[in-house]
Amino acid sequence: MSEREEDILIESLNSADEETRRQAIELLGELRLKKAVPKIAELVNSENWRIRKSIVEAYKKIDDDSCLPLLQKLIKDSNVEVHSTAIDAMVYYGDRAIPYLLPLLKDDDEDARILSANVLGFMRSAKGVKSLIERLKVEDSMNVRYAIIEALGYIGNEEAIDYLLELLEKEDMYLKIVIIEALGKIGSLRACVVIMSLLEDELLRSVCIDALGNIGAEISINTIIEYFNSDDDTNVRVVIAIGKIYSKHINNQSYAVLIKEICKQFFKKKERYDKLLELLKNDNIELRNSVLLILSWIDELKLTKELMELLANEDYTEKIKDLFIRLGDRVLDDLYNEINKTDNYEIRKAIIQIIGLIGNSREIELLMKMLDNENERGYYDVIISSLGWLQAECSVEKLEKLLNEEDDNIRLASIGALSLIGSKAIVEFCAKNINSEDLKLKISCIKILGFIGDSNAIEILKYVSNFENAEVKLAYIQALNYLNKKEGIDLIVKFINEPDARIKEAVVETFERLNDKSVVPYLLKLLKDEDMWIKYFALRTLKKYADETIKDKIISLLDYPAGLIKIAVLDILAKINYKIEFSKILNLLDDEDIDVRIEIIKYCEKLNIIEFSNRINDLIKSEDWRIKNAVIEAIGTFGKNQPQYLELLFDIFANPDSDIIIKKQICRTMGKLRTLRTFEFLLETSKNEELYTECFDALLNFEEEYILKVLEKFWSLNEFLQLLVIHLIENSKTTIYDDKLIYLLNNTNSPTLKYEIIVCMGKLNRKKFINTLYPLAYPDKNIQKIAQEVLNILKK
Repeated sequence: MSEREEDILIESLNSADEETRRQAIELLGELRLKKAVPKIAELVNSENWRIRKSIVEAYKKIDDDSCLPLLQKLIKDSNVEVHSTAIDAMVYYGDRAIPYLLPLLKDDDEDARILSANVLGFMRSAKGVKSLIERLKVEDSMNVRYAIIEALGYIGNEEAIDYLLELLEKEDMYLKIVIIEALGKIGSLRACVVIMSLLEDELLRSVCIDALGNIGAEISINTIIEYFNSDDDTNVRVVIAIGKIYSKHINNQSYAVLIKEICKQFFKKKERYDKLLELLKNDNIELRNSVLLILSWIDELKLTKELMELLANEDYTEKIKDLFIRLGDRVLDDLYNEINKTDNYEIRKAIIQIIGLIGNSREIELLMKMLDNENERGYYDVIISSLGWLQAECSVEKLEKLLNEEDDNIRLASIGALSLIGSKAIVEFCAKNINSEDLKLKISCIKILGFIGDSNAIEILKYVSNFENAEVKLAYIQALNYLNKKEGIDLIVKFINEPDARIKEAVVETFERLNDKSVVPYLLKLLKDEDMWIKYFALRTLKKYADETIKDKIISLLDYPAGLIKIAVLDILAKINYKIEFSKILNLLDDEDIDVRIEIIKYCEKLNIIEFSNRINDLIKSEDWRIKNAVIEAIGTFGKNQPQYLELLFDIFANPDSDIIIKKQICRTMGKLRTLRTFEFLLETSKNEELYTECFDALLNFEEEYILKVLEKFWSLNEFLQLLVIHLIENSKTTIYDDKLIYLLNNTNSPTLKYEIIVCMGKLNRKKFINTLYPLAYPDKNIQKIAQEVLNILKK
C-alpha cells in the first residue's frame, strides 16, 4: 500500500458512518500502521463498544509501545468484551505493559487494583513481584489482597515465598487458603514442612494436600498418605498428590523406589485397597491415572468390574493391560470368564491381546476355536497375533493360508505370527513360495524370512528371480535389513539407481545397519542424487563409517542450498576432526538458516578453532536466543584463562532482562571454566531457585576439596541453598561431607532442613549418624517419625 493510500485510509476514520470507521480501524491494525495510532486514539470515547473493541484489537496487532497508555484506560472499560480484549492485549505486550499496570495497584478504585493484580498474574512476569508484595503490605481490602496473593502464585517466583510464609501465620482462614494455593503453585521446598504442619486443620487439609502435590517433595508422601481414608474428597486429593509427586521424581531411582514402597505397604490393607479401587468410578482423568499408577505397584491386584470397563476406554486400555500382564497367569481364569460373557469389542480385543502374552495351552485352544469361527472375523488380526506370541505351532497351517488374504490387517498379522513361531517348516514353506506368482504370498514369504532371521535365509533370498514392483523390492531390501548379513550388500546395490526414492532410502537404511565400510563408495554415489532427502540419508549413514578419506567428497556440499545438508556435512567433519578453511566458517556464520549458524558454532567449539573466538563478542549480541545460547556454551571451551569472556558472561547474567534459559547455560559454562570466582558471582547474583540448582549441578563435576570450599562459603546464605547443599552431599556419595551434615543438623532451626538432612543420612546409610538421631529431641512429629525410620535403617 502506498503512503497516499495509507493517508486515505486514516482519513476514513473521520467518516460519519460508524461501520466505516470500525472497518478502517481493523484494516489499519492488519497493516500494523504505527502512524495511525494517535488518530485511532481519538475514537476511544465512542459509545459504540464494537469500535472500542476494534481499537484494542488493532493496537495489539500494531504492537507498538505508544499504544499502551490507551490500553491502560480500556482495561477498565465497562463493556465486558472491550475489557477482556484489552486484558488479552496487555498480556500480549508482556513486560512492556508492566509500567502501565503498576500504577493501577494504587488506584482508589478497588476493582482497578484487583484488575491490575489479575493481569500481572496472567503475565507471569517476575518483574511485577516486588510491586505486588509492597502493595500487599499496605492493602486493606480483603478482595484485593486475595487477588495479589493469587497473582504471586501464578507468577511462581520464589521471591514471594518468605513474605507469604510470614502472612500464613497471621492471616484469617479465607486468605490462608489462597496463600497455601499460591505456595503450591510456586513449588518451593521451603514451604513444604510449614504446609505439612497445617494438615491437622480440617478446613485447610484439602488445599494443603493439593499444594504438597504441586510442590512435589518426596518428604511429604509419608505425611499426606496418612490422611487417606478420611473422606472421599480427601482420598481423591491424596491419590492425585501422590501421582504428581511421583511424576516429579520418576527419573530419580532412589526417590521413585521410596515412593513406590511407601504406597505398596500402605495400600496392602484391604480397607484402603478397596477405597482406592472405588476411586476408579470417578470420571476425573487425573485421578484415574494416579489410581492406576499406584495399583501398578501393588502385587495382589484384584480384577474388578471397574478395571474391566476401563479396558474399553482408550485413555486407559494400555495401562490396564500392563497391570494384567504383570500379574500373569493369576488373572487368566477371570479373563477367560470375561471374554465368554462380554460383547464389548474393545474389552474382548484387549483380553485376547493379554492372554496372548500370559496364556498357555488352554488359551491356544480358545484362540484356535475363535479363528475357526467366521463370526469372530472382526478379531482375527489380534487372535493371530496372540497365537504368534504363544508360539502356537498348531496354528501354522491355518496361518499360511491367510498370507494371501485380501484384508491387509489379517495378512500382516499372519506374517508377524509365523515369524514369531519361526519353525523349520515355516522356513521351508517360504523357500517353496519365494517366487510365487501370487504377489501377496511372495511378499509375505520374503518378509517372514527377514523377520525370522534364519541362517539360511540369505541363500533362499538369492533365488528371488523377479522384482515385479516397488512393494516386492521394498520387502526384499527390508528383509536383508533385518537379516543384517554382509552378504546382503551384493544383493541390494542393484537398487541404488531406482527412480523410486522410497527404495533408495531403504537401501541407505540397510547400509547403515550392515556396519561394513565397503558400502562407502555406494553412499558417495548417492550424494549425487537429485533428491535432497537421499543426500541427507546418505550423509547421515556416512557419518558412521567416516574417516578423512571422504572429506574432499563432501566439503562441496557446504554450498548446497538446504541447511539440512550443510548441518549433516558439518557433523561428519566434526567427527573426523577436520578443520575447514576459516573463510568458509565465516560464510556459514552468516548463513540465513539459523540452525546452520548454531551448528557451525558447535563445530568450532568441538574442534577448538581459535580464530572463532574473534567472533564471540558479535555473535553473543544476537537477538536469537538459540545462537546466544550456543555461543555461551562455546565459551566453556574458548574461555579458559580468558578473563574478558568471564566479564561478558557476568554482564549478561546480571542483566534482569536476560532469559532464564540463557542464565542456565551461563551456569553450565561457568562450571566448565572451574573458577571459584564464577560461583561466588553466580550464587551472590542469582535470585532464582532454578539457577541455584543449575549452579550446584555443575559443582558435582568438581574435585571434592573444591566443592567443600564452595559449601563452606555459601551454604548459610539462605535456606534453599542449604537444601541444595544437602542434595549435593547426597549425590556425591563420598564420606568427606559427613561431619558437615551432622553440623547442619545440629545448627539449624528449620524443620524443612532437619527433615531433608535426616532423609539424606538414611540414604547415605552410615553408622556414624546413629548417635546424632534422637527422635524425642525433635518437637515436630513429622521429624520424629522420619528420624525413627532412619534410625531403624542405620541399626540394621
